[in-house]
Amino acid sequence: MPYQPQALLSVKQQARLLRETARHLNRCAALFYRLTSRNTVHGEGLSGMLTHLSESYAGLVDNAVGPVDVAGDSPEAEADRRSTYAYAHAALLVNKALLRAAPALECAVRFHLSPEPVAPTEQNEYRSSLLSVHGQLREAARAVDEFSEGLSGPEPELLRQIKAKRPGVFSRMASSASASRSARAAHPVDAERPAASPPPSATQSSQQR
Repeated sequence: MPYQPQALLSVKQQARLLRETARHLNRCAALFYRLTSRNTVHGEGLSGMLTHLSESYAGLVDNAVGPVDVAGDSPEAEADRRSTYAYAHAALLVNKALLRAAPALECAVRFHLSPEPVAPTEQNEYRSSLLSVHGQLREAARAVDEFSEGLSGPEPELLRQIKAKRPGVFSRMASSASASRSARAAHPVDAERPAASPPPSATQSSQQR
């Protein structure tokens, strides 16, 4: 991934990274949905995906608050600030997805510890939990994709809604991050291999791009 360590990414590059992030979240969502098609609780697959999703969450947080000094009113700086909102908002949605996976994880643990087959009610609970995770990740992907189309010009509607709902939290986050962030990587880890090594931190990404 191209990167200039001492230079702010162009608006086009920042938009590309957001689109890559959205695609990554959609791939994660699809894999969680795939788990629902199995006729039993797949503990190993769920474990791998939850680990992968946790790493993706960490990557989004890194992208929102990673180190770099960016100031000014240039188009690139404004895009950088809007990207901060995008990554922070996506991180919150992914965190919700992880919480919604709790019932599925509980079912997987019970299935792992018991020789008895999974009861239909437990199977339904497991599947419902995974579908909720899938929906939450799709929402995160749509939000990031919307931000990628609105890094310049009038503020996108989603950004205005976020500022209205959480003016204190996001305003402080955007202000702090835009003044102390060098660049953001999308951390587009291959979602087809959820057990792979974790995505690099913001610092590692900046060295690689």
